[in-house]
Amino acid sequence: MTRSKKTYRTFGKQPSSSRRSATAFTLVELLVVIGIIALLIGILLPALNRARQHANQVKCAANLRQIGLAMFMYVGQNKGSLPYGFVFKNEAIDGGPYLGENAEWTTLLLNVLNKKGSDQLLQDKVSDSDLRSRAIFTCPDVDRGSVARDFILHYSAHPRILPDLGTQDFAKGGSPTPKLRSRKLASVKLTAEMAVIFDGSIDNSTYMAHSVADALDKQGVYAPPYMTTLWNLKPTFNGSQPIDMTPNPGLGGTAADMNTDSTKNPGNIRFRHMNNTTANTLMLDGHVEGFHIKKTSDMKNATDLLRRNIYVNP
Repeated sequence: MTRSKKTYRTFGKQPSSSRRSATAFTLVELLVVIGIIALLIGILLPALNRARQHANQVKCAANLRQIGLAMFMYVGQNKGSLPYGFVFKNEAIDGGPYLGENAEWTTLLLNVLNKKGSDQLLQDKVSDSDLRSRAIFTCPDVDRGSVARDFILHYSAHPRILPDLGTQDFAKGGSPTPKLRSRKLASVKLTAEMAVIFDGSIDNSTYMAHSVADALDKQGVYAPPYMTTLWNLKPTFNGSQPIDMTPNPGLGGTAADMNTDSTKNPGNIRFRHMNNTTANTLMLDGHVEGFHIKKTSDMKNATDLLRRNIYVNP
Protein backbone atom coordinates (compact mmCIF):
# COMPACT_ATOMS: atom_id res chain seq x y z
CA MET A 1 0.00 0.00 0.00
CA THR A 2 1.40 3.30 -1.10
CA ARG A 3 1.27 6.09 1.39
CA SER A 4 0.04 9.40 -0.03
CA LYS A 5 1.96 12.64 0.58
CA LYS A 6 0.29 15.19 2.77
CA THR A 7 0.69 18.93 2.39
CA TYR A 8 1.27 20.75 5.63
CA ARG A 9 0.52 24.46 5.90
CA THR A 10 1.70 26.61 8.70
CA PHE A 11 -0.24 29.56 9.86
CA GLY A 12 0.90 32.63 11.73
CA LYS A 13 4.48 34.08 11.91
CA GLN A 14 7.46 32.73 10.09
CA PRO A 15 10.33 31.73 12.32
CA SER A 16 12.20 34.86 13.40
CA SER A 17 15.50 33.11 13.18
CA SER A 18 15.30 32.91 9.37
CA ARG A 19 16.25 36.58 8.78
CA ARG A 20 17.76 39.50 10.69
CA SER A 21 16.53 43.08 10.58
CA ALA A 22 19.30 45.69 9.95
CA THR A 23 17.77 49.18 10.45
CA ALA A 24 20.59 51.02 12.35
CA PHE A 25 24.11 52.23 11.48
CA THR A 26 26.97 50.29 12.86
CA LEU A 27 29.68 52.19 14.72
CA VAL A 28 32.03 51.87 11.77
CA GLU A 29 29.45 53.23 9.33
CA LEU A 30 28.75 56.18 11.66
CA LEU A 31 32.45 57.01 11.92
CA VAL A 32 32.78 56.89 8.12
CA VAL A 33 29.89 59.36 7.71
CA ILE A 34 31.38 61.71 10.31
CA GLY A 35 34.73 61.51 8.55
CA ILE A 36 33.18 62.39 5.19
CA ILE A 37 31.35 65.38 6.69
CA ALA A 38 34.55 66.62 8.35
CA LEU A 39 36.41 66.26 5.06
CA LEU A 40 33.77 68.26 3.19
CA ILE A 41 33.86 71.00 5.83
CA GLY A 42 37.65 71.12 5.58
CA ILE A 43 37.40 71.54 1.81
CA LEU A 44 34.55 74.07 1.77
CA LEU A 45 35.48 76.41 4.64
CA PRO A 46 38.70 77.79 3.07
CA ALA A 47 36.83 78.37 -0.19
CA LEU A 48 34.02 80.16 1.65
CA ASN A 49 36.53 82.24 3.58
CA ARG A 50 38.31 83.27 0.36
CA ALA A 51 34.96 84.18 -1.18
CA ARG A 52 34.09 86.32 1.84
CA GLN A 53 37.47 88.07 1.73
CA HIS A 54 37.11 88.71 -2.00
CA ALA A 55 33.62 90.16 -1.46
CA ASN A 56 34.97 92.50 1.22
CA GLN A 57 37.79 93.63 -1.05
CA VAL A 58 35.29 94.37 -3.84
CA LYS A 59 33.07 96.35 -1.44
CA CYS A 60 36.10 98.33 -0.23
CA ALA A 61 37.13 99.08 -3.83
CA ALA A 62 33.57 100.28 -4.52
CA ASN A 63 33.89 102.69 -1.56
CA LEU A 64 37.11 104.09 -3.00
CA ARG A 65 35.58 104.52 -6.45
CA GLN A 66 32.72 106.50 -4.93
CA ILE A 67 35.24 108.55 -2.96
CA GLY A 68 37.10 109.19 -6.22
CA LEU A 69 33.94 110.45 -7.92
CA ALA A 70 33.30 112.79 -4.99
CA MET A 71 36.89 114.03 -5.17
CA PHE A 72 36.52 114.96 -8.84
CA MET A 73 33.21 116.68 -8.07
CA TYR A 74 35.02 118.70 -5.40
CA VAL A 75 37.76 119.63 -7.88
CA GLY A 76 35.13 120.78 -10.36
CA GLN A 77 33.47 122.98 -7.75
CA ASN A 78 36.71 124.46 -6.40
CA LYS A 79 38.52 125.81 -9.46
CA GLY A 80 40.59 122.68 -9.97
CA SER A 81 41.87 122.41 -6.39
CA LEU A 82 42.06 119.07 -4.60
CA PRO A 83 40.70 118.85 -1.03
CA TYR A 84 43.07 119.21 1.90
CA GLY A 85 43.57 116.28 4.28
CA PHE A 86 43.02 117.71 7.76
CA VAL A 87 42.98 120.93 9.76
CA PHE A 88 42.20 121.92 13.36
CA LYS A 89 40.02 124.85 14.27
CA ASN A 90 42.17 127.96 14.92
CA GLU A 91 45.29 126.13 13.66
CA ALA A 92 48.10 128.26 12.20
CA ILE A 93 48.21 127.43 8.49
CA ASP A 94 49.75 129.01 5.44
CA GLY A 95 47.98 132.35 5.02
CA GLY A 96 46.75 132.75 8.61
CA PRO A 97 44.72 130.86 11.24
CA TYR A 98 42.01 128.44 10.11
CA LEU A 99 38.76 129.79 11.54
CA GLY A 100 36.37 126.97 10.63
CA GLU A 101 35.49 123.83 12.57
CA ASN A 102 37.83 120.82 12.68
CA ALA A 103 37.69 119.33 9.20
CA GLU A 104 39.22 116.65 7.01
CA TRP A 105 38.96 115.49 3.41
CA THR A 106 35.94 113.34 4.24
CA THR A 107 33.84 116.32 5.34
CA LEU A 108 34.80 118.24 2.22
CA LEU A 109 33.69 115.34 0.01
CA LEU A 110 30.44 114.88 1.93
CA ASN A 111 29.66 118.54 1.28
CA VAL A 112 29.59 117.82 -2.45
CA LEU A 113 27.86 114.41 -2.15
CA ASN A 114 24.96 115.72 -0.06
CA LYS A 115 22.76 118.31 -1.73
CA LYS A 116 22.14 120.01 1.60
CA GLY A 117 25.80 119.75 2.59
CA SER A 118 27.16 117.86 5.59
CA ASP A 119 26.70 119.10 9.13
CA GLN A 120 30.36 119.85 9.83
CA LEU A 121 29.71 120.44 13.52
CA LEU A 122 28.51 116.84 13.86
CA GLN A 123 31.03 115.07 11.65
CA ASP A 124 33.55 114.52 14.45
CA LYS A 125 30.83 113.31 16.84
CA VAL A 126 29.77 110.19 14.92
CA SER A 127 29.77 106.65 16.30
CA ASP A 128 29.58 103.31 14.53
CA SER A 129 25.88 103.10 15.37
CA ASP A 130 24.97 106.21 13.36
CA LEU A 131 27.44 106.33 10.47
CA ARG A 132 24.86 107.50 7.95
CA SER A 133 26.67 109.06 4.97
CA ARG A 134 30.08 108.31 6.52
CA ALA A 135 29.61 104.61 5.77
CA ILE A 136 31.56 104.97 2.51
CA PHE A 137 34.65 105.76 4.60
CA THR A 138 34.53 102.39 6.41
CA CYS A 139 36.15 99.20 5.13
CA PRO A 140 34.21 95.92 5.58
CA ASP A 141 37.43 94.10 6.54
CA VAL A 142 37.80 96.26 9.66
CA ASP A 143 36.03 94.03 12.15
CA ARG A 144 35.92 96.25 15.20
CA GLY A 145 34.12 99.48 15.91
CA SER A 146 35.31 102.81 17.20
CA VAL A 147 35.41 103.38 20.93
CA ALA A 148 34.95 107.13 20.48
CA ARG A 149 32.59 109.52 18.72
CA ASP A 150 34.79 111.11 16.10
CA PHE A 151 35.57 111.20 12.37
CA ILE A 152 34.93 107.48 11.77
CA LEU A 153 37.43 106.58 9.04
CA HIS A 154 39.34 103.53 7.75
CA TYR A 155 41.15 105.18 4.83
CA SER A 156 44.13 107.56 4.85
CA ALA A 157 45.13 110.26 2.38
CA HIS A 158 48.45 111.06 0.73
CA PRO A 159 50.36 113.46 3.04
CA ARG A 160 51.44 115.85 0.26
CA ILE A 161 48.58 115.64 -2.25
CA LEU A 162 45.83 115.88 0.40
CA PRO A 163 47.95 117.36 3.19
CA ASP A 164 47.46 118.15 6.83
CA LEU A 165 47.50 121.94 6.60
CA GLY A 166 49.51 122.21 9.81
CA THR A 167 52.49 120.33 8.31
CA GLN A 168 55.55 122.28 7.21
CA ASP A 169 56.55 122.04 3.55
CA PHE A 170 60.23 121.24 4.08
CA ALA A 171 60.79 120.77 0.34
CA LYS A 172 60.34 124.52 -0.12
CA GLY A 173 62.60 125.46 2.77
CA GLY A 174 62.86 129.06 3.83
CA SER A 175 62.51 130.73 7.19
CA PRO A 176 59.91 130.44 8.43
CA THR A 177 59.18 127.22 6.57
CA PRO A 178 55.80 127.49 4.81
CA LYS A 179 52.98 125.04 5.52
CA LEU A 180 51.62 122.52 3.05
CA ARG A 181 48.48 123.64 1.25
CA SER A 182 45.93 122.27 -1.20
CA ARG A 183 47.20 121.92 -4.74
CA LYS A 184 45.66 121.89 -8.19
CA LEU A 185 44.87 118.52 -9.72
CA ALA A 186 46.38 119.69 -13.01
CA SER A 187 49.71 120.35 -11.27
CA VAL A 188 50.24 116.65 -10.46
CA LYS A 189 52.04 114.58 -13.08
CA LEU A 190 51.52 110.87 -13.83
CA THR A 191 48.17 110.72 -12.05
CA ALA A 192 47.55 107.12 -13.16
CA GLU A 193 50.58 106.00 -11.11
CA MET A 194 49.94 108.20 -8.09
CA ALA A 195 48.22 106.73 -5.00
CA VAL A 196 46.06 109.31 -3.25
CA ILE A 197 43.76 107.46 -0.80
CA PHE A 198 44.25 103.94 0.52
CA ASP A 199 43.47 101.43 3.26
CA GLY A 200 44.89 102.98 6.43
CA SER A 201 46.21 101.32 9.56
CA ILE A 202 43.87 101.52 12.54
CA ASP A 203 45.09 103.13 15.75
CA ASN A 204 44.11 100.81 18.63
CA SER A 205 43.50 103.78 20.92
CA THR A 206 40.61 105.03 18.75
CA TYR A 207 40.00 102.19 16.27
CA MET A 208 40.22 104.69 13.43
CA ALA A 209 42.75 105.49 10.72
CA HIS A 210 44.63 108.79 10.58
CA SER A 211 43.03 111.17 8.09
CA VAL A 212 46.47 111.75 6.56
CA ALA A 213 49.08 108.96 6.34
CA ASP A 214 51.82 110.90 8.13
CA ALA A 215 53.88 107.71 8.74
CA LEU A 216 53.89 106.61 5.08
CA ASP A 217 57.35 105.44 3.90
CA LYS A 218 58.85 105.94 7.35
CA GLN A 219 57.43 109.47 7.63
CA GLY A 220 58.92 110.38 4.26
CA VAL A 221 57.12 113.72 4.16
CA TYR A 222 59.45 114.98 6.94
CA ALA A 223 62.79 113.84 5.50
CA PRO A 224 64.58 114.46 2.16
CA PRO A 225 63.32 114.34 -0.52
CA TYR A 226 60.11 115.08 1.47
CA MET A 227 57.99 112.69 -0.60
CA THR A 228 58.75 114.64 -3.77
CA THR A 229 60.61 113.66 -6.94
CA LEU A 230 63.50 115.95 -5.97
CA TRP A 231 65.72 112.86 -5.94
CA ASN A 232 68.86 115.00 -5.82
CA LEU A 233 68.02 115.79 -2.19
CA LYS A 234 68.64 112.12 -1.38
CA PRO A 235 70.54 110.34 -4.18
CA THR A 236 70.05 106.92 -2.58
CA PHE A 237 66.30 107.17 -3.29
CA ASN A 238 64.60 106.51 -6.61
CA GLY A 239 61.14 105.75 -7.89
CA SER A 240 61.68 102.03 -8.51
CA GLN A 241 62.26 101.22 -4.83
CA PRO A 242 59.56 99.67 -2.61
CA ILE A 243 58.35 101.97 0.15
CA ASP A 244 59.67 101.44 3.66
CA MET A 245 57.00 99.77 5.80
CA THR A 246 58.63 100.72 9.12
CA PRO A 247 55.90 101.39 11.71
CA ASN A 248 55.35 104.98 12.85
CA PRO A 249 58.82 106.17 13.97
CA GLY A 250 59.10 107.28 17.58
CA LEU A 251 56.36 104.94 18.85
CA GLY A 252 58.59 101.95 19.56
CA GLY A 253 57.39 99.82 16.68
CA THR A 254 59.33 96.79 15.49
CA ALA A 255 59.13 94.45 12.50
CA ALA A 256 56.37 92.59 14.35
CA ASP A 257 54.21 95.75 14.15
CA MET A 258 54.59 96.09 10.37
CA ASN A 259 51.23 95.99 8.57
CA THR A 260 49.22 95.80 11.79
CA ASP A 261 46.43 97.81 13.39
CA SER A 262 48.09 99.01 16.58
CA THR A 263 49.10 102.05 18.60
CA LYS A 264 52.64 101.55 17.24
CA ASN A 265 51.66 101.75 13.56
CA PRO A 266 49.13 104.54 13.00
CA GLY A 267 49.26 106.73 9.90
CA ASN A 268 50.53 103.96 7.64
CA ILE A 269 49.15 102.05 4.67
CA ARG A 270 47.45 98.80 5.69
CA PHE A 271 47.42 95.68 3.51
CA ARG A 272 44.35 94.22 5.23
CA HIS A 273 42.58 92.33 2.43
CA MET A 274 43.03 88.72 1.30
CA ASN A 275 44.59 87.51 4.53
CA ASN A 276 46.59 90.69 5.16
CA THR A 277 48.34 90.74 1.79
CA THR A 278 46.48 93.36 -0.30
CA ALA A 279 45.72 97.07 0.04
CA ASN A 280 43.11 98.87 -2.05
CA THR A 281 44.29 102.21 -3.38
CA LEU A 282 42.52 105.04 -5.17
CA MET A 283 44.84 106.38 -7.84
CA LEU A 284 44.69 110.06 -8.77
CA ASP A 285 43.18 109.38 -12.19
CA GLY A 286 40.17 107.73 -10.50
CA HIS A 287 40.87 104.01 -10.92
CA VAL A 288 41.33 101.65 -7.96
CA GLU A 289 44.36 99.39 -7.81
CA GLY A 290 45.41 96.62 -5.45
CA PHE A 291 48.96 96.55 -4.11
CA HIS A 292 50.49 93.62 -2.27
CA ILE A 293 52.87 92.81 0.55
CA LYS A 294 54.99 89.75 1.18
CA LYS A 295 55.11 87.96 4.51
CA THR A 296 58.64 89.00 5.42
CA SER A 297 60.38 90.80 8.25
CA ASP A 298 62.23 93.05 5.78
CA MET A 299 60.34 96.32 6.07
CA LYS A 300 62.16 97.89 3.12
CA ASN A 301 61.50 95.21 0.50
CA ALA A 302 58.11 93.82 1.38
CA THR A 303 55.67 95.45 -1.06
CA ASP A 304 55.07 96.25 -4.72
CA LEU A 305 53.92 99.77 -3.77
CA LEU A 306 56.86 101.77 -5.08
CA ARG A 307 58.16 105.23 -4.31
CA ARG A 308 57.05 106.43 -7.74
CA ASN A 309 53.48 105.69 -6.57
CA ILE A 310 53.71 108.16 -3.69
CA TYR A 311 56.58 110.59 -4.44
CA VAL A 312 54.99 113.48 -6.30
CA ASN A 313 56.44 116.23 -8.44
CA PRO A 314 56.92 119.44 -6.36
